[in-house]
Amino acid sequence: DDEVDVAVETETLAELKAIAKQMTAALKVLHARIKTMEAASPSKTIQNQEILTLNITIPDKQSVTIRIMRGSTVAKLKQRIIDECFPALKKPKELKIEFQGVPGENMKGLNFYKVTNETRIVAQIAGRGGGKRAKVVPINQFDVLAANDSDAPVVQETLNSLTIAWTAEHWEVFLSRNGETGFTVQSLTEMKLSMKTGAPSVKMSNLLGFVWQFQAIKAMCERLELVVRYVRARFVLNYECFSNQAVFNTLIDQVIGGKKAAAALSAIQGEP
Repeated sequence: DDEVDVAVETETLAELKAIAKQMTAALKVLHARIKTMEAASPSKTIQNQEILTLNITIPDKQSVTIRIMRGSTVAKLKQRIIDECFPALKKPKELKIEFQGVPGENMKGLNFYKVTNETRIVAQIAGRGGGKRAKVVPINQFDVLAANDSDAPVVQETLNSLTIAWTAEHWEVFLSRNGETGFTVQSLTEMKLSMKTGAPSVKMSNLLGFVWQFQAIKAMCERLELVVRYVRARFVLNYECFSNQAVFNTLIDQVIGGKKAAAALSAIQGEP
């Protein structure tokens, strides 16, 4: 009898395991269908099309405001930031981004990180802050960057002074300059103190903090960068008067038609 009971219990246990396996498989299929239906639902689509206004903090730079759809990927947000602030970068992977301290992965969506207008977002060039440093625009120290006629006078003066490698005599002439664009005894003393330690690149970075021409160029770049971001932001704002791209395309077609008509009329009037 004991052997029969054990056989029955064993058979019952096997049946229960088989049933549990079937239920687990059915639940997986049901869960997948629910996810598909949620993704295709009108409310989900509307939510993904909601426009977020994100304030991005960029170390060593002013913050930038990006308007982007909630359903966008991290890679798309990175590209928008690159277009605004880092035009020298080529791909989103060259930029790293964090949402509330959590690193963002390119292929994941903003919804995955529960991004809202209040989310704290920090973006910076990949490699900064430790490890290998990113080389955004490689510059060979032996290359010569020639001045253009369109460059500001201070840029032309600075570039023209760097067309050859300096000797100690060149440095003496440079450091001996007086006036508003030169150096005082105090600034030279502070310069010397700032160069006590560090690699040559660090020392020169500290020295350039005392060079009027370099600071003027930096100020120009910061202003132009601000102007570029402003123009882009205003065009995004101005585009919002159109309900969709089709309406904008219709306007373009109207303008094209007007130009063609004007050209045809001009050709007719020009005939003898």
